Amino acid sequence: RQREYVDSGICFCEIKNKINTGRTQKVRVKIAKSEWGTLDAAEMSSFVKEHFWITDRMLSPRLQNGFERITLVNHAHTERVTIDQSISFRNLVTDVEADVSGLVVAEVKRDGRQPSDFVQLLQQYRVRPQKLSKYVLGMLLTDEHIKYNRFKPKIRYVSKLVGEELEIKAQKAAWCADNNR
Repeated sequence: RQREYVDSGICFCEIKNKINTGRTQKVRVKIAKSEWGTLDAAEMSSFVKEHFWITDRMLSPRLQNGFERITLVNHAHTERVTIDQSISFRNLVTDVEADVSGLVVAEVKRDGRQPSDFVQLLQQYRVRPQKLSKYVLGMLLTDEHIKYNRFKPKIRYVSKLVGEELEIKAQKAAWCADNNR
């Protein structure tokens, strides 16, 4: 993915990989603002080749998302909390836009099993952790070719959180004889 930090004007190309432990490992390289939004730059191409198993020619921009982020840091517990709000998506292939500005996503990042004041506060208010990919949500809301059956519970959950039924562009999976094997 490519990421632009609006306040600082700094841009990065990032590659995220899940490793055997179930954790995500991220590597990134700073890129010029003029290269943001493209995959053609030589520096980006060599970075992708060095850190990923597919070639940059197999990649194409698909989804643009935007959100406002608040970051809280607890240096004593090596903990960082990010809170994303005003979330919106634009599919770069279908040109469909979606807005889930009523959704707030909080993510806690910390070393090991350190105690977390923020997690304790959420537990106190009976807020349960849920896994949610903004990318998957954005694709479900903006691309009619995505099959969404396995994501129905998550979509229902998010709809309940934002207080309205989300308009899903993705289609129900078509079942045929081949799927019953």
